[in-house]
Amino acid sequence: MKNTASYGSPEVLLPEMIEYLSRGEGFWLVVTGTSMCPTLLHEKDSVFIEPLTRELRLGDIPLVLSYDRHCILHRVIQIDEGAFFMQGDALVNREGPVPDSCILGVATLRRRRGKINGLSRKRSIYVVVSRLWTQGKAWGIRAARQCIPLSLRKHTNNHIKNSKYRRK
Repeated sequence: MKNTASYGSPEVLLPEMIEYLSRGEGFWLVVTGTSMCPTLLHEKDSVFIEPLTRELRLGDIPLVLSYDRHCILHRVIQIDEGAFFMQGDALVNREGPVPDSCILGVATLRRRRGKINGLSRKRSIYVVVSRLWTQGKAWGIRAARQCIPLSLRKHTNNHIKNSKYRRK
């Protein structure tokens, strides 16, 4: 197991990653990008990538080589006959179908501030709530609004009316 995390462009890292995985070894990779927040944090987390030795399951986070030679770490949200669909925890759109041949490995561990934890195959409640809130679907907003007690809604509206920052 390589103990230091790799960081850099896919063109530089790809040969090294393929070499490790073909020998059946894993490696640490620094996370770049915000598409998997809050599960994986940009340049603060690193993930341990292992060769895929089993069938991919819902919730797994595979390392995928895209058609334009970028490496992507997104969660599997749907599997259909040899192809799968992925989505970043902080994204609304899904990607796919992605064929099995594009999988390089699968992320199994996360290292954050020196602590190593297993990666959950479930999305955090934060991701679910924020997705409901930000998608702007009428049913989602209405449902979320109904969860807020009426007394609190009135208090909030009065607070806004009396605020010096309100629109005139």
